[in-house]
Amino acid sequence: MSIRFKCGLCGHKMKADEKYSGRKIQCQNCDGVLTIPKMSGKVAEPKEEVEDDVDLFDEDDAPTTKVSTTRTTRLKRPSAQATSGERATKVKAKKSSSGKKEKEQSTPSWLIVGVICGSLACFLVVGVGIFMMGGNLASSLNAMGQVKAPETFEHFHHEHWVGVDYPTGFEVTSGGGTGGSPAWIKVKGDGGIEVQIREDHAAEAIGDIAQASPGGMVGVDGGMPEGPSDLDPVASVHTFLKMKVEPEFSGYEEQRMVPAKAKLGDARYSDFTASTMMGGKIYGLRGTVLSGPQAVKLIFTCNKRQWDAYHPVFVKMVESVSRD
Repeated sequence: MSIRFKCGLCGHKMKADEKYSGRKIQCQNCDGVLTIPKMSGKVAEPKEEVEDDVDLFDEDDAPTTKVSTTRTTRLKRPSAQATSGERATKVKAKKSSSGKKEKEQSTPSWLIVGVICGSLACFLVVGVGIFMMGGNLASSLNAMGQVKAPETFEHFHHEHWVGVDYPTGFEVTSGGGTGGSPAWIKVKGDGGIEVQIREDHAAEAIGDIAQASPGGMVGVDGGMPEGPSDLDPVASVHTFLKMKVEPEFSGYEEQRMVPAKAKLGDARYSDFTASTMMGGKIYGLRGTVLSGPQAVKLIFTCNKRQWDAYHPVFVKMVESVSRD
């Protein structure tokens, strides 16, 4: 027959066989010392030791862990033993800690709300700061990312064609110029800056016609000259070359041509923009140099951040085209 009882400190419910009545044991929940209640009839004699070999069960008959050894542990002296109040405090602390963890795990919404509100507050503060600083902040950011134009140049000469000045440190390659193949020079710089310089035989034919024409200007696109400088043969060649360059770009838009003078001969250049495949913009300059039968086509491209610094460099390169 089983005896049902509970710990007087923590209230943990247990049961044990009646043969263990009167035995002193430790509570399985709070480690407090208690005595198994007695029942009528013959029972075991109580002892002064806490016994570990008692078969205890929770009230729902689920067996608890039994200590396999038969050793006994002598009761501690009152001076060294924790008081009932201390053990009760320990049990309450365990329950309080367990309840707190369950509450934190089951109700995390307050933390999420706090993070969201904090983020919104930060964005608000930053937004107000930008609005108040306005142009000063924009100017500071511009200065931090400002591109510096190159100050030194070197000269490259194509062995079968013309020469050109280019910024020191840029990479130069070349080819063509023999067997009827048009000559070309390619210059590459940091940040995707690229310069293409090419010989164009068709443009040379337009130049010959324009130079032989009394008026000078040849209407290659059906348009009329916009000023006296547009009557020069180089203007006809520059306009003709636009029709060849435009299909090479997407969203090509070009500004009016500007007169220039290269070492090789008369020149024109036009600023332009085009679209990239990623939706951005290309900034560039298209130049033309004409000298007798020679027509030189130049295409300069860079990004928006580099444009202001490199535009004068591109113009300088157009003007540097020479025979040597």
